[in-house]
Amino acid sequence: EAEKYAAIHGWASQRHPRYPTTDLPWTVLPAAWPILNQTLKAVEANVRARCNITANERLSVNDIFVVRYDSDGQRGLARHRDGSFASFNLHLSHPTDYEGGGTRFYDPSYHPDKPSTNDVPLPSTLYKIPKGSMLVHGGRLFHQGMEVTRGRRYIVAGFVGLNRHCCKLEYVGLSGLWQLVRALALHQVGMAALLPQHDIMLLFEFRGLVIYWLQWAALIPLVYMGLMVVVFLGDSARKWGWGVLSKARSR
Repeated sequence: EAEKYAAIHGWASQRHPRYPTTDLPWTVLPAAWPILNQTLKAVEANVRARCNITANERLSVNDIFVVRYDSDGQRGLARHRDGSFASFNLHLSHPTDYEGGGTRFYDPSYHPDKPSTNDVPLPSTLYKIPKGSMLVHGGRLFHQGMEVTRGRRYIVAGFVGLNRHCCKLEYVGLSGLWQLVRALALHQVGMAALLPQHDIMLLFEFRGLVIYWLQWAALIPLVYMGLMVVVFLGDSARKWGWGVLSKARSR
């Protein structure tokens, strides 16, 4: 499905500016939605159970996308961590379709700002899971997409937020304003489908706010006219009242 779409429209490569991947957002792959819905249910159940998340707390999907790692293209992804509460990747490829690959997770004590020596390997664990299996992990845990040395490897990756997260205008900060500007620009040229899901949610929220305030703004002339009518009627009524009172006094 992803390759059919990409054969016509191409793969995206700049949807995630800091750590770009060769990918396509779920919004352009409607045939895969039933599978993705099942995946999300499994992810939510897993995260709620492992993290003791109550029924009153809401998990929100910030982005879902199909990633392609290719020995002749983007082989892997550098060590990084995600801007999410939890992340997942669903493995789509058979082990014989490629060599290398896998996801390496680093010890939670690791931080890039800590001094280290090149001759001491960083404590880490490499996971290479079979087709149809899924890894679910904390978004702030450092991890790395290991390079594919032969063939192609496909995964579905996703970011999940807890309660308020990066997909609400009131919480995004200055970086979120840049995301919104980019989303507005790409929407104007018909490329909104290639945006990350959290940018799309920012765009929809912004458009909703604009429509809301435009509706209120449209009422301003009506309210003004109504006030003018009330003032006019009030002034007429006052004059009429004074006229009646003057006639009564003259009698």
